Amino acid sequence: MTGQVTKITSIAPAKINLFLHVTGRKHNGYHELQSVFRMLELADRLAISIKRGPPNITVDAPASLGRPEDNLVWRAASAFLQTTRCEWDIRIELDKQIPVGAGLGGGSSDAASVLLALNELSGGMVSAVDLQEMALGLGADVPFFLLGRDAWVEGVGEVITPIEMPDRWFLLVNPRVHVSTQEIFQSKELTRSHEVGTIAGFLDEAVREEEWVNDLEPVVCSRFEEVKALQRWFRGYGAAKMSGSGSTFFLECRSESEARSIAKEVPPKWWHCVTRSQSRS
Repeated sequence: MTGQVTKITSIAPAKINLFLHVTGRKHNGYHELQSVFRMLELADRLAISIKRGPPNITVDAPASLGRPEDNLVWRAASAFLQTTRCEWDIRIELDKQIPVGAGLGGGSSDAASVLLALNELSGGMVSAVDLQEMALGLGADVPFFLLGRDAWVEGVGEVITPIEMPDRWFLLVNPRVHVSTQEIFQSKELTRSHEVGTIAGFLDEAVREEEWVNDLEPVVCSRFEEVKALQRWFRGYGAAKMSGSGSTFFLECRSESEARSIAKEVPPKWWHCVTRSQSRS
């Protein structure tokens, strides 16, 4: 394959957390979580090409993402090369559609897409188990995106149980505020003792929706006035929730038309998107 370029394109879907409970904290500082992740049609797009040559990684991404070496896309490609010892010159073009620092998992999804694409290009050199281990080393949300479907997620993100849920439309609104996940998890006011739940309890329609909350939401709202303003605005339209560590809020809608109708009322200064659930597969 000397000099020959092989290219693959990939879709990196966003996710939302239907709830996020912090149930404990390990001795190493990592948090024990429970959550349900839903994949969305909103997605980044990647074009990944390889050719034989001295190992090298080039990432073509928006300058706003900072140094390429700090990007999860670059780190995912680097981890793959280190594991497989492939002598590849890798080029990755990243078309960002998912807001950064928004609780939608864009960076983690991008990383998972790179791992899956490179493994496909290698002919499956890395086993599913080793790929999961590599993913977890990149970030707690990356293993979920390897799965590519809705799931109940526990532990620090490595215990993943697929679940089936009906398709839904969502309105996402982001106040264009970047929230540091690390900062929120390190905050003193974060509650870390939520009662452990079950999948059956989550799927039981008799259980009150109020029990399935995002424990990070009050922390983020107390620190970012614009996020708090978004929370207040959304209350006029339904039970909106924050996704992940913020700052995006989402509202589950009965139809696309309902979502688009509410979207017309979103203040122009905020980013918004109407999208629906989907699976990578």
